[in-house]
Amino acid sequence: MSIEDNNYMRILVLNGPNLNLLGKLAPEDPAERNVALSEIKKNLQFKRKSFESQYSRLVIELDFRQSNHEGVLIDWVGEAINEQNRYDGIIINPSSLDQSRPLAKALELISEQVPYIEVHLSPSSERKSLTAQASFFGRENEQDKGKPVEGRTQYDATVYDNALTHLFWELQGRLKAVREENVENETSIRMPFAQSS
Repeated sequence: MSIEDNNYMRILVLNGPNLNLLGKLAPEDPAERNVALSEIKKNLQFKRKSFESQYSRLVIELDFRQSNHEGVLIDWVGEAINEQNRYDGIIINPSSLDQSRPLAKALELISEQVPYIEVHLSPSSERKSLTAQASFFGRENEQDKGKPVEGRTQYDATVYDNALTHLFWELQGRLKAVREENVENETSIRMPFAQSS
């Protein structure tokens, strides 16, 4: 997962109920046209390539999925910590499942091992995030922590790009902390006794 070590970063992108219909229904007002899920995926792939071009040895895999069934989404969240097929992070748009307790519990259980970011295409002051203290990263202000990444206008698909950026830097920060801890541990192993003067 490290840029310097030529590693691989795997991100699971989950989309909830009815998001497969985005862009397929013609709105009465053309200004309300929403972006299709395929366009969101294409934009994320462009963002991925942008990161990979900045860091020549970096490879990012995006596994983009959508389901209309809560149980399937929960199973996919569980897959994220599977040792043989582990993911480094999750971007999730729960859609109408944004207050689902079982989905929130699944995300809460894996959040220590796999960070996730909840996104929503449209802003809503009424919406609650999946968990009271969800794992959101890259927030500048304390007041923004724990809030989902939301669109500024109706169907603002840039939230996925923003989430990938936040997740990328969060994962790099975690790697840096692990490396520093490993260096400290190596130093304490090499110098187990304090020298007396």
